[in-house]
Amino acid sequence: MITVGSTRFVRPARLAVVAAALTVAGFAAPFAASVSAAPGIPGCPSTTEIVSGFSKGLGYLVEDGSLSRGEARDARSQFAAWAADQKGLGCAMRDGMMKSGAKVLAFVGLTPAEMKDAYNAGQSLSAMAAANGHTEGELVDFLNGIVDDGLDAFVAAGAFDADVRDAIDAKAEEHISWAVDYEKGDPAPEHHGQK
Repeated sequence: MITVGSTRFVRPARLAVVAAALTVAGFAAPFAASVSAAPGIPGCPSTTEIVSGFSKGLGYLVEDGSLSRGEARDARSQFAAWAADQKGLGCAMRDGMMKSGAKVLAFVGLTPAEMKDAYNAGQSLSAMAAANGHTEGELVDFLNGIVDDGLDAFVAAGAFDADVRDAIDAKAEEHISWAVDYEKGDPAPEHHGQK
């Protein structure tokens, strides 16, 4: 799990935050597994981990019909070439995820510890946001906006093309739509053959 300070994010927030940094629909695995650089702060994923995670995510998009094999192959090559030229990419992505996490916490009006307590008490992210005066629609729009900004930045940087961006964005919208109402103990929707 991604951490901010010494407190772990709960599942619904984590999904939205990780998505915001590009890593939607399976793209996040290498980041979540990275070794901590300091207590409570995740380490920076390597370029190899980033490219591997992106590759896996493209595979999932092929499986569900969002991209053709040829589109995924081209996107994988483009992303790998782009990532190889980026100095400090892993730390930049980690820092971006942490900033996105802070934005989510500010939106719902909670500290990491308060969010964890609310989640453990059975509250969904929507309920947390409602307690801070936001509707579920506002929360979904806010989270989709974070994702859109992150994906647009990658397209502008030449990491991948707009068609890949759109496929990732559609998957992010699906995940956000269930994640905002996810409560501890709820079954998660099937995700690439896993729950």
